[in-house]
Amino acid sequence: MLTPEQRLQLLSYQAKWLSVASSTSRVDKTQATKIIQKLYQRLGLPSPYIVLVPSPSGAKQWIQSQIRALYSKHAVLRILSWAPVILFSGIGFFVGFLIGSLLFELFFPPLIKLLKPLPNELIIIRYLLSFILISMMFSLPFITMAKTYRRFKKFRFILKKLFIRRFFGAAFAEVINHFFELQFEEVSSQVNAALLSQIYNILDSNSQIYTQVSTKINVVLSKYWSYETRVNNSRYPTILLLPTYLQQMSQLDFLTDLGYITNHEDYQLIQEIANNCGWIIPFERVCILCDRPILLQFDEQKQLHGDGAPAIEWSDGTRYYYHHGTEIFEHYGKIPTSEWKVKWTITERDSEMRRLITKVIGYKRMCDSLPTIELDRWQEYILVQIDDKKNLLYYDSYLPPLEIESIVLLKKICSTTGQVDIARVPSDIKSASEAVNWIHNKNS
Repeated sequence: MLTPEQRLQLLSYQAKWLSVASSTSRVDKTQATKIIQKLYQRLGLPSPYIVLVPSPSGAKQWIQSQIRALYSKHAVLRILSWAPVILFSGIGFFVGFLIGSLLFELFFPPLIKLLKPLPNELIIIRYLLSFILISMMFSLPFITMAKTYRRFKKFRFILKKLFIRRFFGAAFAEVINHFFELQFEEVSSQVNAALLSQIYNILDSNSQIYTQVSTKINVVLSKYWSYETRVNNSRYPTILLLPTYLQQMSQLDFLTDLGYITNHEDYQLIQEIANNCGWIIPFERVCILCDRPILLQFDEQKQLHGDGAPAIEWSDGTRYYYHHGTEIFEHYGKIPTSEWKVKWTITERDSEMRRLITKVIGYKRMCDSLPTIELDRWQEYILVQIDDKKNLLYYDSYLPPLEIESIVLLKKICSTTGQVDIARVPSDIKSASEAVNWIHNKNS
């Protein structure tokens, strides 16, 4: 069992690595290059070409620029990139033309012969059917060509990944992450399970501090990643984000003091990477070094959060907005939550974002600001429903219909103080007494 002194010591290591993970200082490329070369050498890999980019979006732009450079230098790659798409689109057009012509020959002459005896008053039917058949004959080639084009356009996406593998080499995030995992497993296997569990419980509060950011960055760069990566199956992020190892780094520091660390050389290398390299995107021949953000904001629970400002921002202007750990759209994130409009709880088309806005706005503001329909009264309780139809924007009629569950609220008005308490109840409840019973059963 840990002593009170050891608990304090463990928390001090956690604070130390939390400070490292939250650092906004610039990365020294010269120092980071030496450390990355040492890491590749330790893994038996040749030294990579290292490029420093200001942000994950900068990494994406750099990769795109390299692909464009490859296309401009190698005419064969351009031909391989577009030739199959053009070829199969042409085949699709030709097949569609043959099918259209066949249908025209099969149906048009017999149809004209059949409709020829029609009186002059119904001649419009003949022209209409003729127009439909002729339109079908000429549209089928283009329809089949478009479908074929879309299907084989995916070939260019696959080819792009193959280009990256050919010129960047395989993605080695899994290899490097495995190197880190081995260090943790080697140490953990020597520690008493009860002691290790106690350490995990103390450190767990901040262990996932960067999971959301790493997931976001993986999405930004996923289309440029090689096949070897296992984003969904990997225990750790595909991209090597050292702040995500916050729990393990604190644990290793503490276990070093207890004498469990034997491989000091590897552990020293891990510490150097964490302190000097920030976030790296490792390939076999290229290693992209992503500079640290210039701004990181957290709430009291150490979740990414910015009220009317980005929670994370890089020097090139890349910004991500979060509300207590939940990513939100920029046009909402730039506005302080105190200025969020009540009508957004009705007009926002993204269901997850709409739930968050509703939570921030609160049912009291919604009830005070939006038209309501009174459904029932019972004693001091009033059952109302938000009249969402009156709040939809005029242009919504041109978009797919909003799937909004009816918002039914139970208002309790105190007869002495006049204070109003509001709670949401299921939309199928139609009486105030039933709503009171539902809330009572829920809280019991």
